[in-house]
Amino acid sequence: MSGISPDYCSSCKHTVWPPSGRCPRCLGRTVRGILPDTGRIVGFSGDKSGRYCLVDMDGVRLVASYSGKSPADGQKVRLLRAWTEGGRSRFEVGPS
Repeated sequence: MSGISPDYCSSCKHTVWPPSGRCPRCLGRTVRGILPDTGRIVGFSGDKSGRYCLVDMDGVRLVASYSGKSPADGQKVRLLRAWTEGGRSRFEVGPS
């Protein structure tokens, strides 16, 4: 498990990210869940300072740094680490 904890709506089952006590779709109450540690790249970019990708993890999209040779759309990736830096959540993924 990834340790990333989105909320899920008790009424309409919508994934709520970032977590919130209410669903933005139906205003129902939410409960905490845990995402799997794998996802797929839906977009990427990079330069000499690093590679970054947009990863879909079970409906939650995260911007993450990429540790690997070359990312590709649709590529399956695994969450390598998640941390907080300067009050912001940071994520790193690599090939799965």
